[in-house]
Amino acid sequence: MTPDPFSPLCYVDCLVGYALLWNRGHANNLGALPQKNPGGPTVHPFLWECGKMHDLFADSASSLFGGTYGIVSSLNNRGQVAGIMNMKGDQTWHSFLWDHGSVKDLGTLGGTFTTAHWLNDSGKVVGRSNVAAICKTCGSSDELQFSHPFLWNDGKMSDLGLPKGAQCATAKYINNNGEVVGQSFLGVTSISLDFCQSGTTGAFVWRNGSIADLQSPLLPGAGITLDDSFNINDEGEILATGFLANGDHRVVLLVPCD
Repeated sequence: MTPDPFSPLCYVDCLVGYALLWNRGHANNLGALPQKNPGGPTVHPFLWECGKMHDLFADSASSLFGGTYGIVSSLNNRGQVAGIMNMKGDQTWHSFLWDHGSVKDLGTLGGTFTTAHWLNDSGKVVGRSNVAAICKTCGSSDELQFSHPFLWNDGKMSDLGLPKGAQCATAKYINNNGEVVGQSFLGVTSISLDFCQSGTTGAFVWRNGSIADLQSPLLPGAGITLDDSFNINDEGEILATGFLANGDHRVVLLVPCD
């Protein structure tokens, strides 16, 4: 590993990290984008294709984002990319969709931040966005905006709402049928930027315009309390996590009965 030349500004271990592509037993270093900021490091989202690393920042108008940091969260089978890019000044960020040289700012639900999590093959993006409502029960330094799950489609960001009792939620995955799963937060105690923290979390599914908690549909005697859901395939089967009565944490597969 190479020492980070910007060690006062580095993260964790102050070593330079590189992206790798593993294929059939071989790991290839994908390289790095050119450093364009002599005063400190910049992190740009990229797409590696045909042996080359493409800077997605380079395809966005200078007035669209303007920050020095961005990351990718999802790539679909059509070659579209979703992620986040910092706004000018690097104090806030928005979600983006890159579509073969075109970059769109996905906007917000009326708040400051949005964080994209997944992108399906129809170009629909899900994640979380701040809303205008502020947490009045949080500490004085954490009276920040709540976050709601969003679905972005055809130029419009829609609020998916909240499961019963929740104050915040994040949409984590969308399948090719437009079904969405994610995590909800009940009894929020603090908010950091766009991330809510609470003593109790749950799992939800959104389909056909309606959001519902995933705990109640479980068969009697399941013996597990769900705390997150993070994947749903095109058959409607859901990957989630939860706690057993003895406190053990498990990954579970939820299979529709009908």
